Formats: sequence, C-alpha cells, structure tokens
Amino acid sequence: SLGNAYSDCFNIETPACGDNVTNMQFAYANCYNIIGDAVCGPSVINISGAYSDCYNLSGNAACGDNVIDMTNAYVNSGVTTACYGNNVVDMIYAFANCQNLTQAVFGPNVSNAFGAYKDCPNIISIGSGKAIEMCETFMNCKSLTVASYPTGVKNLSNTFRGCTNLVTQV
Repeated sequence: SLGNAYSDCFNIETPACGDNVTNMQFAYANCYNIIGDAVCGPSVINISGAYSDCYNLSGNAACGDNVIDMTNAYVNSGVTTACYGNNVVDMIYAFANCQNLTQAVFGPNVSNAFGAYKDCPNIISIGSGKAIEMCETFMNCKSLTVASYPTGVKNLSNTFRGCTNLVTQV
C-alpha cells in the first residue's frame, strides 16, 4: 500500500508505483512539484485522492484496468489527459477543477460520476462510456457547447448547470 505514503512531500517530481501495490489512496496528495505523467501500477484498485492538489502535474492521468475507485484522484491537478480503467465504478470528483483537461471520458462500468469534471473550464467534448449517477458532473464547464452524456444515466441533477456556452442538447 502507498496510502498517504508521500502526501505533502512537496519536492517529489517523479512518482513511482511498484507492480504489487493495490492501494494508492492519497499517495502523492499535495505534492506540488510532480511534473510529467502520473503513474499507477498494474495491481492498483484504489487511487482515491492519489494525485489530488498536484497543481504542476502536467501530463497524462494514469488508471490501470484494475482500478475500481477514482474518487478525488486528480482533483485540483494539472493533468492534460483524463483516463479510465475498464473496472472503474466510482469517479466522484475524480477530475474536478482540472484546468488543463479538454475532453471528458468514462469507462464502461462507471456507476457514480458525481462532480467528476466539475469546474473544468476547458472541457470541450464528452467521450462515450457509461455512467448512472451524474449530478454536477459538468457543472461550470464553461467551454462545453454540446450537452451530451454517456448511456445509462438516471440522474442529471445540476449536470450542466453553469455551462454558459451550451448551444446544443443531445
């Protein structure tokens, strides 16, 4: 487990994750100086908060196929590309307030995407996938012009609230 292992280690620039690690919960939270891509080992199932508040993280998000929980995984980080694993179920606030993201993505088994991309001002497109709970998912995504969403959605409360440039609803 890397749970909280390197949280608040401000000078770490390159994260690492061994092949047998299953838990990365808050592993690198508040590590402001991580640059480049995030990492996630092949056995990891929980990346909740793993890279939260890593403002300078400037590469791709990482999420292996065994990951189930991405709650707050990259909130307030600088990732440029979102990710999903085929087994992800929870994406609660996973990429909220990620200023550099331009596309939202969902895996085939997402159940809860509550606030997943909330306050991401540069999201311009929404990829395919599945999600059931989408409250506040795209709230305040000001660059979004087309309101579309994955299959299977049952709750859209406040999903597109504050998306001031929406012109099309699909």
